[in-house]
Amino acid sequence: MTDVTERVPKVPPLVEMTEFWTDLSPESRAEILSEAQLLDFAAGETIEIDFGLMISGTAAIEYMVGNGRRCLVELFHSGDLIDLCRRERRPQGRLVGLGYGSMLVLSVADFEACARHHADVLAAYRRRVEDQTGRLRDHINDLAVKTPLERIVAVLFELRRWPEARLGEATDIILPILRKDIAAYTGMKPETVSRALRRLLEAGLIRSGAHDRETITLIDPPVLRQIANGSASKTLEEGR
Repeated sequence: MTDVTERVPKVPPLVEMTEFWTDLSPESRAEILSEAQLLDFAAGETIEIDFGLMISGTAAIEYMVGNGRRCLVELFHSGDLIDLCRRERRPQGRLVGLGYGSMLVLSVADFEACARHHADVLAAYRRRVEDQTGRLRDHINDLAVKTPLERIVAVLFELRRWPEARLGEATDIILPILRKDIAAYTGMKPETVSRALRRLLEAGLIRSGAHDRETITLIDPPVLRQIANGSASKTLEEGR
């Protein structure tokens, strides 16, 4: 289990690149940093916090369903706020790291006090929460109505927007999480994820490349977007 032990002496370089941080004034940043702590985590570690700002890496709310299957119900990446102060939000789950990463951690009381003193903090908080809520809503919709192939393509577009996934070209994606985590996030088995990616490779719609982490290039984004929206996947699945 990860403990918060290190006091933040100055702004970690990656903090300045997060969307939440760039919306704040120097005064707001200074007040947050005066109370913040730095937490580093690794893959599989349980992260015991109530409130934090993701700096790097990926974390998720993880829980196990009745048959022992692992599920990831929400992913957090650089710039996201993690607000778990209401314990009822995770009665069956826990916050875990999906790789090496770090975050700034504050007490709920300290953050709320800062938000009362600085309007930009409250505004930035609302923008991030709205964005994250919209992302979660879209993901729930994907799980409810899309086929496995459509879910995988939709997730590729979702991951492409993450800071951790950006490479040189706009169509290149460094997968920020492992395939087994993509499977847990999309409600599928790892072999189903691999099968869907292989189908896209065979159709010439994506290309897999070598990198420190697995990379995928979107060869035909317009067609892939149609698949993600459910308007072209049947043709692809039939091999036409």
